[in-house]
Amino acid sequence: EICEALEHLTLDDPLVIVLEDLHWADLSTLDILSTLARRRGPAKLLLLGTLRPGDVVAAENPLNILKQDLLIHRLCVELPLEQLEVSEIGEYLVAEFPGADFPSGLDGVLHRHSGGNPLFVTTIVRDLVEKGVIAQASGRWNLSRPLADIEPTVPPTLQHMLEAEFARLGAAEQRILSQASVAGDRFSVWALATEPDLTSDEVEDACERLAERRQFLRAAGFAELNNGAVSAHYEFRHALVRQAVYRRLTDVSRSRLHRLLA
Repeated sequence: EICEALEHLTLDDPLVIVLEDLHWADLSTLDILSTLARRRGPAKLLLLGTLRPGDVVAAENPLNILKQDLLIHRLCVELPLEQLEVSEIGEYLVAEFPGADFPSGLDGVLHRHSGGNPLFVTTIVRDLVEKGVIAQASGRWNLSRPLADIEPTVPPTLQHMLEAEFARLGAAEQRILSQASVAGDRFSVWALATEPDLTSDEVEDACERLAERRQFLRAAGFAELNNGAVSAHYEFRHALVRQAVYRRLTDVSRSRLHRLLA
């Protein structure tokens, strides 16, 4: 009935339906998406859905299964949102704050702290507005402090989102990520193989799984260590991600992990 109603409404006039955050969709919503995609009746209908890949990582996830099936049968098109360049962040600032009197280089600061991740960019900007760093004066947006003094941190909303994603990981992956947050933005598998019950192969397998799922880490190739051995390297997808994981650690855990790494 829903499909027929939508097709009737769009016989003459086009309709665009936008569904945000499909990673939270229930099964009934996914049923409608699947049925609509397979209809063959005439309709001027465009259905646009957004999702975060990191929240649809399990192969058995219903949305993952539906997406792969629609892609195989060419019933949908996937448009990955790539990382933003510095110039694109500049365009975003112009659109978000018309007529703003920002100093040159603000787009670069945002790019450096967000890695170009669109969600991180908008979240950092929103946090700067809430803190009054970006403020209006005499009807124009500007910075309330020098650009050199701006050092964006992990906004609370982003911290909560990353903590929820972290909590869904297995115990071993959580331990490895906690160690990695102490090791730095880029680290070797060798440096993390400090726990007696985790071998280098187990650490590498866990890091590779996270990288394949685009969660927290990405592969950074191989490098030779001082002792002549070769070790796989990984890095956090964004500096803010590493900060979020590091901030979860208690002082006792940080001290223990720093000693292990040393």
